Amino acid sequence: MSKLDLFSKKAFHYFLHCVMAMLLINWVIITPAFHGIGIYEIVLFLLGCSALLRLYYEKGGVFKAIFQVLGCAKWSVVAITVYLVLGAVNILYSQSPTYALEKYITVVQLLFVGACMLYHIADRPNAQRGLYLNMGLTTILIAFFALGKYLFFTDGDYPAIITPTRDYNLYSTILLMGWICAITYSAQLSVSNMQKCTLITIFTGILMPMVQVSGSRRSYLISFGVAAFVLAYAIILTVKTIRANKKAYMRAVCILLACVLCVGLANVAMTKTVSGLAQKESSGPADGPGPSSAQDRLEIDSGFGKRIFIWNAAVKEIQRYDTKTLLFGKGAAYSSDLYDDTSIPEVQIVHDSYNKSAENPAKKNWMNPHNLLLQDMLDGGIFLLLSLLTVIGAAVFYSVRLIRQMPAVGIGISLMYTVLLFTLLLSSGKGMLVNKFFWLITFMQLLECFRIKYKKGV
Repeated sequence: MSKLDLFSKKAFHYFLHCVMAMLLINWVIITPAFHGIGIYEIVLFLLGCSALLRLYYEKGGVFKAIFQVLGCAKWSVVAITVYLVLGAVNILYSQSPTYALEKYITVVQLLFVGACMLYHIADRPNAQRGLYLNMGLTTILIAFFALGKYLFFTDGDYPAIITPTRDYNLYSTILLMGWICAITYSAQLSVSNMQKCTLITIFTGILMPMVQVSGSRRSYLISFGVAAFVLAYAIILTVKTIRANKKAYMRAVCILLACVLCVGLANVAMTKTVSGLAQKESSGPADGPGPSSAQDRLEIDSGFGKRIFIWNAAVKEIQRYDTKTLLFGKGAAYSSDLYDDTSIPEVQIVHDSYNKSAENPAKKNWMNPHNLLLQDMLDGGIFLLLSLLTVIGAAVFYSVRLIRQMPAVGIGISLMYTVLLFTLLLSSGKGMLVNKFFWLITFMQLLECFRIKYKKGV
């Protein structure tokens, strides 16, 4: 192996980790850009260069390795391929082809990143841990950045919310994903159960309080579900420790209680501190120009109330479909085009709920159904919806297989899919395929399915 070959091999794996980290950071932080080219684009370009070198030196071995990984979860691959094809066909009869095409630009980019991930794990069959650790540590970095920005550079827009971006739902979802990845990483380490408990406490003690003060009501509620799974896992580790060494039961129980206490105190301290700081900038949780804390907003149904109007407009439109549109939909952008037509009474109600009028007009494609199932039904009809359900079904199938073979990993991936689907059923944006989390979790699932096959020596 020549020096350049060895260098390109190491560079490939190094830049892949950089791209993974920058992908998360770019979602919530505007990175410095030169003429529209940011740090993420530069790192992605370097990854591409090193990937080309791998193709040259391995004479097609890269593709062979990728297909080996893909073959371990073929039903998922087939389902996603069909969904991609149907989505591309929907572009052909879209009323807004440019907008529709934008939905699939991200797909091409993330397919390349995913291919690099697949080759990375095929080349290093035990490399999944590094990817989980990367996502976990990057999320902590983003959380500390958000905290520093809140403490030292706050502009008063969100007096009771710690977030580096106005899209606090996206930021909180990243925190949840990173948290689950960090716990999954800890579960796979070859260390004692009590050391795993300690690592879980550190990750949970940092990320759970940040989710709680991120301002996202859905993430606030989901975080308690994630915490319940984490606590259950910590209890299982403690029980295993006691069974292995009955004399150490007091120490094991004390460590578990200390972990729970530390996480609880960190969570209370963070939420109380943020609430106290917020009171200095507004007389009450609803007085600020932006939303108040997630805890206070749980009693306010304004966001959900607007979604009822949005969903109602989508449902009424689907009821007006004829047989052809019921099967094929009205094109890849219709789920957004629909909300531009104020001649439809239900759409006008949506505009009114957002204070849109002739004096304050809405931009084109300003709204979407905020529900993945309704969006695909509007765009691609029953065929696209069934394809979507097949993708979800395949993901569930392989998640169950992973839980049976590797419980901690399988549960971690299942939790990430649950968070993703819950989010997409409330605010799907431009759909499943443009959602970067969908691709990351799917690639992680493929990698873990390959590891099962690799361990069995199949």
